Amino acid sequence: MSSARLRRQMREYLNNRLQESQRAATQERKDRLKSFMAQGKELPRDIRDDALQILKATTYDDNETQFQNELDNEYAMMGVEDPLVAVTTSRDPAGPIKTFAREISQIIPNAQRINRGQMDLKGLADLCRQHDMTDLVIVHGTHGDPDCIVISHLPYGPTAYLSLKNVVMRRDVPDAPPLSAAFPHLVFEDMTSKLGKRITDILKALFPVPKPESHRIISFVNRNDWISFRQHTFTKTKGQIQLQEVGPRMEMKLFKIVRGSIDNAAPEVEFALRSFIRSKAALLKAKEEDSDEEK
Repeated sequence: MSSARLRRQMREYLNNRLQESQRAATQERKDRLKSFMAQGKELPRDIRDDALQILKATTYDDNETQFQNELDNEYAMMGVEDPLVAVTTSRDPAGPIKTFAREISQIIPNAQRINRGQMDLKGLADLCRQHDMTDLVIVHGTHGDPDCIVISHLPYGPTAYLSLKNVVMRRDVPDAPPLSAAFPHLVFEDMTSKLGKRITDILKALFPVPKPESHRIISFVNRNDWISFRQHTFTKTKGQIQLQEVGPRMEMKLFKIVRGSIDNAAPEVEFALRSFIRSKAALLKAKEEDSDEEK
């Protein structure tokens, strides 16, 4: 695919996604307005001024068909075709970073590990597109310790950035059994907010659909906005399920999502963690609905 054609397709894709985002925002305001009116509550200030305009638009088609959202566009083939994932490292990686990248490539079925050398991000992304890769995973590290993982969906994005801590490689997991080649079942826990569902889709898209008889499980469990990654195999003995950890294990924290591929020089930032803002509000788990909405 030529660079000019890729840029044209990217512009068309981003324009379509912008329109969908605008429709999503309008639909959300319609739903909120109808909810407040049905309950006879005072309208919040942010929709009060536009209430009449929203009502006029709503009366056209009160049962309008749900539009296809941006996730449908980006991950339309998820669960239909098996993903093909490239795994690599930052340039000039230390030995442990290479080892960790190899373990990541073993976790993900159909993954291919790439020795990056001095290839820049554009060259790396172009290489993946030429070979019809669906995703690119890049492992970064500091002083030999893996501390960041980047997941870029191809050809157009999104790209997620996650920091890492408490990384334990398979070789350091006590009594770890051999790694099964079966496609794993995936478990996502407490990732119910809009952002939580977003990162769930990004992670889920790396894995093909498992067969029901697979005894391999990968879990992503949200604990205070840190995603705890674990991999197990299970056996059934006399009606009891026995789990055995396979490794590796790690804690991941999402700190950025951009609407573009890894080689996009100026992508739109969809989410960025603001470390200077102190808040007890959970990011990945939806807050419980209060019985009384804000007035």
